[in-house]
Amino acid sequence: MRKHFSISAFLQSRYKWLLLVVLVSLFLMQRCGLLLFGYSHVAHPSFDETASGVLACDLLDGQIRAPLFIYQYEARSGDGLIEGFLLAPFFKLFGRSLFSLKMLALFSALLSLLCWIIVIKRYHGMWAALIFTALFAFPPPMFARLNLMGTIASHHLINPLIPIQLLFILLIVEYSGKKRTPWLLLGFGFLSGLGSYAFYTYIIFNIFCLLFLLIFKSRTITFRRILLFLVGFFAGFLPWFLRSFSSSAGGSYLVSILKSIRADEWDFIQNFLFNIPHSFGYHYPSRGMGIISPLFFLFIIFCSGLILKGFFHNWFSLRVDSLKGTLKTLSPTELNGLFLVIFPLFFLSCLSLSPMKIGPFEYWPTVGFFGNFSSADVYRYRWLHLLFPFYFAIIAVGISILFKTQCKNKTCKLVALLLLGFFLLWGLGKNVKLYSKNDFCK
Repeated sequence: MRKHFSISAFLQSRYKWLLLVVLVSLFLMQRCGLLLFGYSHVAHPSFDETASGVLACDLLDGQIRAPLFIYQYEARSGDGLIEGFLLAPFFKLFGRSLFSLKMLALFSALLSLLCWIIVIKRYHGMWAALIFTALFAFPPPMFARLNLMGTIASHHLINPLIPIQLLFILLIVEYSGKKRTPWLLLGFGFLSGLGSYAFYTYIIFNIFCLLFLLIFKSRTITFRRILLFLVGFFAGFLPWFLRSFSSSAGGSYLVSILKSIRADEWDFIQNFLFNIPHSFGYHYPSRGMGIISPLFFLFIIFCSGLILKGFFHNWFSLRVDSLKGTLKTLSPTELNGLFLVIFPLFFLSCLSLSPMKIGPFEYWPTVGFFGNFSSADVYRYRWLHLLFPFYFAIIAVGISILFKTQCKNKTCKLVALLLLGFFLLWGLGKNVKLYSKNDFCK
């Protein structure tokens, strides 16, 4: 009997891995189809996207024609310079073209997907990882488009850093006090610094990570660990300091954003309520949010409730006198669930307080308001690119918890599966509609 169970478990495990490979392949097919047949939807209307190719061309030609940081197109966005280095092998393989740049963006999206799969599988199981992969493969059309934009237009290079840094945080909690912790702290600090150099929205993620550790695992914070984190952060953020010697524009832009933050309650509520439904991009190409985005939002709320329900259940079942005592008993799995639920709210709150918001006009603190491109341009959504994987992860973890804890409630499980299938089919249909024979190989 034991031998039969082992064989059954082995076959089931192989079946899950095979399904994962199929889903990742479907992700690549969908994005490649959009790349080949959806030029009108993944083409950036200005020269921002192609600026990174200058450094790659000069590297291949064996001549650097200017000081290195001059190649950093935007003083506030180090990911453009990083992309320039990464483009060199893609230009070598596929030629010096916009197609090669899009292939790098696609590779970045694939790397982000694989990193998220590792995190979710480790702490929530294979079924949760499969659901996440399916949502990543057939997402809202806005996310699919962002996956194929150069880093200035979508900041795609920060997306793979986020799940890796999240994994480091969970491992720090998991291996607290063990020999490998110093290396994890150095890695955590390095990723924090590198992400902040890549683009300033990553600072919001870093602040949340530090607050999360301070609130949920304050006993893991010591002077030695803070010092290790700072050493790693300085190493990752070092290019920013070096860039500041040639131009102070990046620092000035950050200061101008901080100065533009307004603590006006009504303005915050308006921005927050506008940003949430418009952060999904299901109604593209219309600027309106349609009906699917609010339904998707409600589905996320439902799955978030399933995650939070487990937390409160443990709180009451353990009969701990204080919330602080409950927090000390949380496992890395439970902490990850809370992280996934709370961070999007934190990020959108910070975004709603800042001038970096989705609106009918682009806003730069040093310039002011100005119209920018078409009414549904992807460029305005680049700040929200990092949120989509969190939405997918919340749904995947929530449904996984539902099937583990609500075994007798077949109706609830059926409704959750039907909703999941509905959004997957809607995402597939909306993305296929972006294909056009007229755009073939443009």
